Amino acid sequence: LQAAISAAQAGDTVTLLKNVDLGPISGTTYSIQIEKPITLDGKGNTLTSTAGRAINIKCQPAGTVKIKDLSVKADTTYDIDGARGINIITYPSNVVLDNVNVEACFAVFFASTASGHKLEIKNSTITGTYDAIQIYSSGANETKVVLNNTVVNGWSCIAIRGAKVTVNVNGSTLNAHNPW
Repeated sequence: LQAAISAAQAGDTVTLLKNVDLGPISGTTYSIQIEKPITLDGKGNTLTSTAGRAINIKCQPAGTVKIKDLSVKADTTYDIDGARGINIITYPSNVVLDNVNVEACFAVFFASTASGHKLEIKNSTITGTYDAIQIYSSGANETKVVLNNTVVNGWSCIAIRGAKVTVNVNGSTLNAHNPW
């Protein structure tokens, strides 16, 4: 799978043809790394990962990374450095998760490193043992997260660290189970 993602050109679609169980790529903490604006089409399959980061998105060229029709399962054991289902470090890019189901300690981690980045999650279920969605915005960056028709489950549904973060929630359900 990583070879197909690495060989893809910006704008291409990489299709997952079956369920996969992946460990970390040698010398890394992730099972898959996406570094360009492509679409990963899961075709309804599941990616199960034993790595610290199941999918690591570190896209530097401008554009949009899309992940659709995929289930991602990572370790749900709580640990301060717990597993992340989808780990996103954006540069001048946006990310769209459409019909994606994620289960992990920290299901979706989104760190924005420049202004104008957007994460859109639609028609999805995001479940975190701890924070379902973590958003980090550094400095004066403006970061936008949009949830459309999505269910978010977690000890904390959305954790925001940093300033200038906007979260729009449309037709979605947030289910926090924080006992405090």
